[in-house]
Amino acid sequence: MRRGRPLRRRSELERGGRLRARSPKRVVRDRDEAAVKRYVLARDGGCVLRGVQGDEYRVRDGVGLDLSGPVVVPACGGPLDKHETIPRSLWPDGCLDPTNCATLCRAHHDWIESTTWTREWARGRGLLRGSADRPR
Repeated sequence: MRRGRPLRRRSELERGGRLRARSPKRVVRDRDEAAVKRYVLARDGGCVLRGVQGDEYRVRDGVGLDLSGPVVVPACGGPLDKHETIPRSLWPDGCLDPTNCATLCRAHHDWIESTTWTREWARGRGLLRGSADRPR
């Protein structure tokens, strides 16, 4: 093989058929996840943070600054989402467990995921948990 030239192909590549849009395994998982979402939305009856106003919250950031004062919680808005309290990165099958899920409107869901201190605020209210809280 000489450097500088692409490998030569002896025959053309042939496709055996069309690619599937989603694998059968993914179709089943999506169906199960949709069923859990319907259950959680019916159980919670709407955003679990509706009516929550900014309350006093004290947090220390990594530099040691004291960030105390009222937390500005946005008003409810947007479609309802299924929020996993233990993230998928820590528990991939957590999205299929209703005890790991809560209903949030899109505004609150985006707000919780936006910064470190809002994640700490949510963690203090049980809306975010770590891998140690995962059922065994």
